[in-house]
Amino acid sequence: MGRKKKIQYEYRLRWNEVVYEPGELKAISYKDGKVWATSIVKTTDVAAKLQLTAYKTALKADGSDLVFVTVAVTDKDGNTIPTAKDTIQCSLEGAVFNGLLLVILKARPNAKDPMKLVVKANDLEKAELKIDVK
Repeated sequence: MGRKKKIQYEYRLRWNEVVYEPGELKAISYKDGKVWATSIVKTTDVAAKLQLTAYKTALKADGSDLVFVTVAVTDKDGNTIPTAKDTIQCSLEGAVFNGLLLVILKARPNAKDPMKLVVKANDLEKAELKIDVK
């Protein structure tokens, strides 16, 4: 595919003439003639598992600290499947803080379907919330 030079104020590069082929695509970014960053994207297999990634491994018990966790649908080799649209159910075991739990949702780019959050605890009445995605 070759190299491309970034135009001033351009923040991404595109190769529009690329034809899809299964395999691996490796992008290498150079700064001052030296490798600065590398990214690899691989063709994925069928969805096989969920992968949880926490951006830190412990919470301070101060009532303010947060841990953001990404849930990824992956193939058997751990490659994220960017076209996955699986319905995911989540549950949390552990005490809430002052009767509260914070859930952070983010929509996929160009998503059109609404999201539905369902929360259950012990013998309490479950709660549901529909979030329109626009």
